[in-house]
Amino acid sequence: MMKIDKKWLPLLALVVALVGSGGFWWFANGSATTEQHELVKKQKYFKVKKIVLSLPSDRYLLIEFSLKMTEYQEDTSQLIEDFSPVIRNATILVMGRKPIEELIDSSYLKAHQDSIHGHIAQQFADNGIDIVIDDVLITKLVVQ
Repeated sequence: MMKIDKKWLPLLALVVALVGSGGFWWFANGSATTEQHELVKKQKYFKVKKIVLSLPSDRYLLIEFSLKMTEYQEDTSQLIEDFSPVIRNATILVMGRKPIEELIDSSYLKAHQDSIHGHIAQQFADNGIDIVIDDVLITKLVVQ
């Protein structure tokens, strides 16, 4: 059996303690990182405030919707806020081209959602915004 000089025992104990603490920290933070990543994959809805546009024949359209996302960054809310003019413009371009008959017929609701979704996604891509929208959910649609 090898004999260890007693003057090295405190140093050996310190090394063992540091390695043990480092291992504990590694495993504790590794599992926390996994949990944080899972939290970011939960569904989140970003509300787009009312948009009003004038239609032919002195009519108006009021629309509100939410952007549904399952993968997003911590700063996505701020990006959505910063690029709200792009979102609003895309919505006005899409909905302003629709015939009044389609706007007042509820059977076109899904088509409206898909049109808005596609146009916003295209505008984001054109402007270099790396946000993936899963769906657009119209929460209010009023034609007056």
